[in-house]
Amino acid sequence: MRKAGMKELEFERPILALERQIEALRRTLAGRDQLASVVSTNGHGSRSRVGEGEERVAGRGSARGRGRGRGARRTPHQQATSPTAARLDAQIQRLERRAAALSSQIFRRLSRWQVVQLARHPERPLTLDYLRLCFSDFVELRGDRCFGDDRAIVGGLARLDGQVVMVIGHQKGRSTKENLERNFGMPRPEGYRKALRLMRLAERFGLPIVSMVDTPGAYPGIDAEARGQAQAIAECLEVMAGLMVPVVSVIVGEGGSGGALAIAVANRVLMLEYAVYSVISPEGCASILFKDASQAERAADSLKLTADDLRALGVVDRIVPEATGGAHRNFATTAEHLRAALVSELQALRRLDGDALKASRYARFRAIGALDAASLANMSTGPSTDGLDAPMVRGSVLSVSPRKGEGAVRRLSAATSRTTAASKKSAASKKSAPSKKSAASKKSAASKKSAASKTSAASKKSAASKKSAASKKSAVSEKSAVSKKSAASKKSAPNKKSAPNKKTAPRGTRPTP
Repeated sequence: MRKAGMKELEFERPILALERQIEALRRTLAGRDQLASVVSTNGHGSRSRVGEGEERVAGRGSARGRGRGRGARRTPHQQATSPTAARLDAQIQRLERRAAALSSQIFRRLSRWQVVQLARHPERPLTLDYLRLCFSDFVELRGDRCFGDDRAIVGGLARLDGQVVMVIGHQKGRSTKENLERNFGMPRPEGYRKALRLMRLAERFGLPIVSMVDTPGAYPGIDAEARGQAQAIAECLEVMAGLMVPVVSVIVGEGGSGGALAIAVANRVLMLEYAVYSVISPEGCASILFKDASQAERAADSLKLTADDLRALGVVDRIVPEATGGAHRNFATTAEHLRAALVSELQALRRLDGDALKASRYARFRAIGALDAASLANMSTGPSTDGLDAPMVRGSVLSVSPRKGEGAVRRLSAATSRTTAASKKSAASKKSAPSKKSAASKKSAASKKSAASKTSAASKKSAASKKSAASKKSAVSEKSAVSKKSAASKKSAPNKKSAPNKKTAPRGTRPTP
């Protein structure tokens, strides 16, 4: 039954309308019962006005009443079983059956975006609610022994079915004030380092670990990046992969990106019926792919983020049923289902030693994403036309459970070896074809080289003849120049001989006449 002031989702409104009618009829029936109790209490003492009025009505109501006389009074049992009360009971039962059938019809056909809305419901139970309902003797441990305490992650020791376990989980808030204190469930590096410290503590004392995932993602602020957000998440992934104790993770609400995976590297991953688990939020995916965050519903259909989708893909191992209409309708029923699932999984893991637990955890995550032979054969078909509603590889993709991981790997290896052999054969044929082409090209190159050498020799011979002609021409020109110079010198010699010898007069003297 819904709580007063609970947020209404659009697809829940027909069910909530019927529930309001049921509540009104129950209040009417409760008022009649209260009236009957008042009559019964006053009947032992003095007669009350209410009692007298009831007697008069009963006396005049039928011949049977008149036969009993005016002094006959109806007992409280008769009041409760009156025709009016019976009609109210029948109407309430009819409305309850109708509401149950309508709820089953609506929740059986929820879209992925409607499941996202349920997972984000503000009244949905949080980690601390499950700690109160599923566990006992919880002792919270705070701080990362390095920077401070992050309230977005809670953790500590608790008892589950009499066994001491370490519980770690994301924690959101109910009110605005709580959400600010818890940072809306988005941990900073100190939160992941606190979780890391508690994991190592549990391993030191041999305690099983239960983690509860409910976060939109790690906090992306500048201060978180400055303190090493990526390094803190990576270290959590590394340490969880090598833990020698049983680890069970539960997606209880919204599991987003690496901030969720940082505490979800487990031997068994469970998921509540109306939780979501994805590498990115639908709004973030729509902003990247469609450049429009309002396309989140379309992105949610492509992400395959519901429990049924992820169970079919082998990402989660078990789906925990919720109360009818979602966990926010009935905390206790959902918590009881979760408690039974956790006890069952931990009992199965308790029989394994540390090395087997580590190996099974490794095999589980290696099996995620394995392809079978049919998928490899259909690789050539490529992606779908829209590029979103189907994976890149057609066929039965990611349909391998963790227990069948080894067989899937063997099939994948065999298919890969066949593909490799075919590729080598193709490469060999391609290699032989170029060798013939290379011989022809070498022959052509040799002929070209011979022609080029002949051309070069002819050009050299022509150049030598030109050089010889030039040298002869130069010798002739030099001989002509010498002969001309000799003739000129002979011509100038007689002129010099016939000229009289003139004595040079001293400077400053006048010649004699």
